[in-house]
Formats: sequence, structure tokens, C-alpha cells
Amino acid sequence: MDRLTRTTKQDFDPELAVLDHNPILINNGLTCYDRVYADGSGSKTCLGQSKNKLISGFHLYASLGKDELLESKSTELVFGGVEVEWRTDKKNLAKAQQIDEAIWRLLTAWNVSPLKIDAPIKTYRNSLKTGDIVTWKVTPQLLINAKAGKLNTFEYNDPNGKFFLGQFPVNYVPKKILKFKPEEIKDITDINNAFKFDLIINNAKNIPIFDNSMYPLLNQVRVTLQPVENFDSSKLTWPKKRIDYLLTLNGLANKRLKYEAFGLECYPSDESNNSICLGITRHPHHPQVYLYTSKNVHSENMTIYATSYTNLYGGLRVEWQATVKDLKNWKEIDAAIWRLLDTWNVYS
Repeated sequence: MDRLTRTTKQDFDPELAVLDHNPILINNGLTCYDRVYADGSGSKTCLGQSKNKLISGFHLYASLGKDELLESKSTELVFGGVEVEWRTDKKNLAKAQQIDEAIWRLLTAWNVSPLKIDAPIKTYRNSLKTGDIVTWKVTPQLLINAKAGKLNTFEYNDPNGKFFLGQFPVNYVPKKILKFKPEEIKDITDINNAFKFDLIINNAKNIPIFDNSMYPLLNQVRVTLQPVENFDSSKLTWPKKRIDYLLTLNGLANKRLKYEAFGLECYPSDESNNSICLGITRHPHHPQVYLYTSKNVHSENMTIYATSYTNLYGGLRVEWQATVKDLKNWKEIDAAIWRLLDTWNVYS
């Protein structure tokens, strides 16, 4: 697992930001917390201490529903990097530490590799530093030439994150950099290599960069850009058409419950907390934004998923995520994304 960058304990610590800091259980090597959502659903999540000194811990998750299983996951740097998952009946909660101990004891006994269990493993490290200039070809007509923003700790240090440009304030105004070396252009027009950057909003400071969608994006916006395959401007479907179609389906959106918020036209679902919304940007090349608010089961914060298309740059799909608390900032976020692209682009 050469993309592995975080142990179980390192992965669990940021999740504490959305948990009640008063544990409901400290026993048998477990520290557990409850989360109850507005709709009555909820979960118990625990960090267990492993008796194996090389293991940082194990992460337990149990829904408050009666019939669901207790689930555990460990992500560790031993054995070259492994993920271990196990499931059992909830009645075995008190035996969780014993189960974890047995798993690592068996793996150690069965292992015949000549390498040491805790031998160092190679992980991808992003060589970019804040201020480094990169030149990335996102589409044939979108050539990004820009200074990298904040890139910190172990986030985005795997091959899937190597085209992450960094984190920038939403009001960031870069200078256009016209000089670049053609031989240093990295071609990322392949749709599997997304171009990403983050925006900081609400005048926040020192926001950690997370690469995992289970954590709330507090005061943070994650932006992803990808070329549209076989782009045909005559077949571009704007969000309004998509929403009109969804309104014809049962349960996904209710036309009778239409409401307006922050300049958005929104339609809630009949069956959940979710809504679909339409934003009008008045931008000639991406006049509409489609927004979807979803209840993230791992977070007490609703998540916004926004999508827009443009016939600029040879056809581009722009997606961003934030918490629903930042729905009010959607126009500012949208304007910042397109302002940055316009400044960073040096295609001629």
C-alpha cells in the first residue's frame, strides 16, 4: 500500500473535531463517543488501544440500529502497510481489544517475510513547496501556470493527490505568470488526474487540509476540475434541464415545496434532508450551477456538492464541496474559482 500516509490514530484524531468530547465509555482499552443526528439516527465510534506496541490503535464503528454489526478498521504501517477490517456482533464490544490482539498475533505468526515487520515503507511525497511554480496542462486550452499555495503535513501526499495546487484564501488575487518552460509542462488532460485546490472562506486562519471526505470541510472549499471527454458544446446540458428532469421523478425533489435561499432556487426531497438547488451566475460561459446538499453519515454537518460546466477551455467540469453552513457563500466561491482559472491560464 504505497499510498498509505496515516495510521489509525492519526486518522481518528481529526474526527474528534466533530465528536462530543465527553466519552460515553472508557473501558477495556476503548474510548467511545456517541453521535445522534437530528433525524434520530446515530452511531457509536471508538478508538481502541492495541496491545501490540507497533499498532497505533483500532477504530470501531457501531450504528445505533439494533441489527447492524460492530465494525472495526485499522490502517497501519507494519507489514509494508496494511488495512485490517473485521466485523462481529455488538455484544462482543467488550472483547474488541482481545480480537485486535488475536489478529496481529496471528499475522505475526503466519508471516514468513525476511523483512522486519516494521521495516520502513516508501510512500509518495509531493515535492511541491509553497511558492513553487507549476505548469499543468488541464485541457488543451487550459494551461495552468501558478505558484503553489499551502501544502502541509501528510495530506495529498499520495499519487491521486499529486496535482493538488494548494490552499488559497477565497479573496486571493494572484499575479499572472507568463514565463514558463515548455519542457516542464505536465500533461494532466487524462480525466483520471484531476486538478485540485482548496479555498479558505469566512476569514478563517490555519485550516488543516484533509484528503478524506469523512471530515467536515469547516471554512474550507475543495475544488476539483476535469476535462469533459468528447466535449460537444451543442450537447451541453445546463443544470436547469437536469433539475427539471429530477422533478419528474418520485421522491428525489418536490416542486410543491420549492424555496429560495441566498439567491438559489431549491427543491427538497420527500424522503430525506437533501435538496437540489439551482444558482444563476450571470457568467456567459457557465450561467448556472447545480448544488446538492447531502447528509454525510460521518459528520454532523451537511455537505454541499456543487457542479458547473463551461464551454471554455475546450469543455470543463468544475466541482466543489463545502458545508451547508457556507451555502450563503456560493456566489463568492463560484466567482473565486473562475477568477483564479482566468489568471492562472496562460494558454494562447
